[in-house]
Amino acid sequence: MSFLKDLSNDKVFLFDSGQGTFLEGEGVNITETKLWGSTPFIKPDFFKSSNISVDKKAIIKMLNEFQICDLISIPTYQLCYDLFLEVLKLEKSIESETNYKELLSNITNFTREYSPDKQLVGSIGCFGASIAEEFSGDYPENIDYYEFFRPQLECFNHSENVDIIGFETIPNFEELKSILNWGEDKLSKNFYLSLSCKDDCELELRDGTPLKDIAKYIKNLYEENKINKNLVLLGVNCCSFYSSLPNVQELNKYLNDNKLRCKFIVYPNSGEIFDKVKKTWSEPKDILHSSKANWVKTVKLYAESNCKVIGGCCRTTPDDLKIIKLGINQLQAK
Repeated sequence: MSFLKDLSNDKVFLFDSGQGTFLEGEGVNITETKLWGSTPFIKPDFFKSSNISVDKKAIIKMLNEFQICDLISIPTYQLCYDLFLEVLKLEKSIESETNYKELLSNITNFTREYSPDKQLVGSIGCFGASIAEEFSGDYPENIDYYEFFRPQLECFNHSENVDIIGFETIPNFEELKSILNWGEDKLSKNFYLSLSCKDDCELELRDGTPLKDIAKYIKNLYEENKINKNLVLLGVNCCSFYSSLPNVQELNKYLNDNKLRCKFIVYPNSGEIFDKVKKTWSEPKDILHSSKANWVKTVKLYAESNCKVIGGCCRTTPDDLKIIKLGINQLQAK
């Protein structure tokens, strides 16, 4: 695909924005189950052409709005096998895993139908997303990460409609190390890893691991020729807008030298603040913390730190994408 070929030049690609934010704005109850934005797909007859439900129309509208992008996520971030079983009250079995993979395939094909010319990202949420700890990295011990991810990963590995696999919002160093040590037999398709970092420019993963240490670990894997050759991007998502740039700059500082040329992906939150009493969102008091006021100049700074894919996460919308696109176009015009 041209996207992968172009990663080595100066081109910058546009990723999509917050899917949950969009769907909520269209009247979809994404908190109806633990599957979040994947919930509409488990409802009866969703994939039938005769279905014209509010949820289905909202997802189609979202995908249409995202056609401005180069890459679009398949709405499967929260749809891990464990939560699929929990929500549908099923037991682990060959039959339930087969049904799960069929659902993933149907969602993937549905996304492709409305995004025929885009690069589709097989979205895989971190282990923490299944236990509501993606913003702490506070995990139990002795997790078999591969077995946790395996059903979803196997489906995406073998799907012709998945162009790249995205492991998103990783907050825990042990989880990250596990994925980094999988070979091409487990991860046979191009993939990226995106980290969940602290919000106040601490330059740390959510579990407290310094990004410098993470970069050192990755660099050692490269030097020892132990890195999975399908890893094409490293990145940061679902952190505050203000901290996203310093986090990327920190990784870039240690992962770009004469031997190593890492490429990055970044898609931060909007910077909006949630009032827990009023249950409302508002712009931050410091304008520097707001994505809306700073996208264009920050896009330039992202690109200077080797970011090849830029988009938005929570509370960002297609309106943000239009501004990011403007910033990207200004870069390409030079």
